[in-house]
Amino acid sequence: FWKLPYNCQLINFSQNFIYMKIFYPRKPCWRLTGFYGFPERVRRKDSWDLLKNLARDNSLPWFIISHDEKKGHIDHTSYLINDF
Repeated sequence: FWKLPYNCQLINFSQNFIYMKIFYPRKPCWRLTGFYGFPERVRRKDSWDLLKNLARDNSLPWFIISHDEKKGHIDHTSYLINDF
């Protein structure tokens, strides 16, 4: 997204997410959230709360990628994302 014709505006970020507004000529703008939840399972609720807070801004379309895109050695079952 750093190359033309895309234009990105950083809205917010932390160590767990980056939140941007994406512009493309003659297309509606949309939001991109790169999210990395807290790695400790005991903090799962904190991860969900953070995502819920980010989801409150519903002024733009939001694209969500499946956890199937995850790279790593531990496979998690689908039920772990069902609450979201």
